[in-house]
Amino acid sequence: MAVKAPARSGPTKVNPKPKTGIFLVDFYRSAIGKKYVMALSGIALMGYVLAHMIGNLKVYLGEEDLNHYGEWLRTLGEPALPHTVGLWILRILLLGAFLAHVHVAFALTIENRRARPSGYKSRRDYIALDYASRTMRWSGIIILLFVAFHLADLTWGVEAVN
Repeated sequence: MAVKAPARSGPTKVNPKPKTGIFLVDFYRSAIGKKYVMALSGIALMGYVLAHMIGNLKVYLGEEDLNHYGEWLRTLGEPALPHTVGLWILRILLLGAFLAHVHVAFALTIENRRARPSGYKSRRDYIALDYASRTMRWSGIIILLFVAFHLADLTWGVEAVN
């Protein structure tokens, strides 16, 4: 007669990812590391929106002040950097923060679904979550669509079709 092994109790062990020896890479592979990247990239994006808004408020000071602000952006970092290079560095950093934010959002969503492949049996209790937390994915998509429209209209000069 065969003896059955006792049933395991407690959570099953997830296959750990191999250590690389590089702290930042290992830290990013953890959920906490991804959440740090999400927070820091979100802060960078919000900082950009705030600076962009403050700069664009120059429109209320007049055309000349707005043009001075635009020229200041193009000469940012001069004479150490050539004309418009400082602005392009900022654009690349902003794009990097955006891509990191989106990548981490997808990665955390996938990790979350893998951690609990079956749905909750009862209705979720939203006491700890407010409306903004529950709708954050949708607000991100709405902001993405607005940014695409904003760039097409004011940066690339795409005309709206009537």
